[in-house]
Amino acid sequence: HRQQVDAYQPLTGKPRISREAFTDATAALAPLLLIDGGWLQGATGVNTIQTPVGLKLYHIFFEEIGWGDAKLHHSNIYREPLEAMGVDLDDVTDPDFAFSDRFSDSAFEVPILWLSLSCFTRHYFPELLGINMAVELAGLGASYLEAHDTLKYYDLPTIFVDFHNSADNVSVGHAAWSLETIKNYMNSI
Repeated sequence: HRQQVDAYQPLTGKPRISREAFTDATAALAPLLLIDGGWLQGATGVNTIQTPVGLKLYHIFFEEIGWGDAKLHHSNIYREPLEAMGVDLDDVTDPDFAFSDRFSDSAFEVPILWLSLSCFTRHYFPELLGINMAVELAGLGASYLEAHDTLKYYDLPTIFVDFHNSADNVSVGHAAWSLETIKNYMNSI
């Protein structure tokens, strides 16, 4: 994380990527980011949340889905910059979404892994903890900060990257809680 933060170079001129390329790259992440938090849905069962590890995962999941407020659901927050970019996508539950020409087949590999893990939480619990840590750390530092600068340069909403840079932080956010869950799990076994 420290290397990611230190790698950040504030934007001082025009971004290296055109608005069109940035829009395409942002839209290409939709299969992944429109299921934000989905990997944890299997960790919300009564048999899991009764433990210190499960309770922390539940708390992360509950924040991912916006504390029950659809406007704060992380996937819905991702739709705001997409809409500002003029990207119109089908609902993720619509088969047309999966077969859209906008996405390569490989765009669904990680989302399928995440959702598969969520179906077999008890069997793949250590893997789920590792995926959760990786997801919560992904983007923190240079990636989100550079994306913020690029979005701002093109006069697009920065809320998704700003929100995640805050919510996922390594001191008291999802990344910190993810590390705590791994430590608690390792202590329990």
